[in-house]
Amino acid sequence: MYIPIFAYDDRGKDIEWVWNVQPLDKIFWKTWKPKLNNVKIIGLTDKKECARLQKEIWESVMESEHPKKEKLTGMYKQRGYKWEQLEELLSMSLRQAQEVKKLRLVEAM
Repeated sequence: MYIPIFAYDDRGKDIEWVWNVQPLDKIFWKTWKPKLNNVKIIGLTDKKECARLQKEIWESVMESEHPKKEKLTGMYKQRGYKWEQLEELLSMSLRQAQEVKKLRLVEAM
């Protein structure tokens, strides 16, 4: 059975690693989210170094393949704000926010 071996660049040194899952086809499923213990480092004996690399590899995979989604909660979700609008309103003073709101109402008419 073919097991794909991946390489990770750690400060100019190539580190080989594989996915430790059964069945191996899971690595191609879009719904599969890897766990930290699914990363297996090949050829290292130092436990601390191995754990550090394992965490770095897992975090980089999770960041690129499964990015966290920002969700609005409470009254902001009910009012239909978007993150950009919310950040803009929170950074303004009350008077500026009221003026922007009036301008948007005028533009909508």
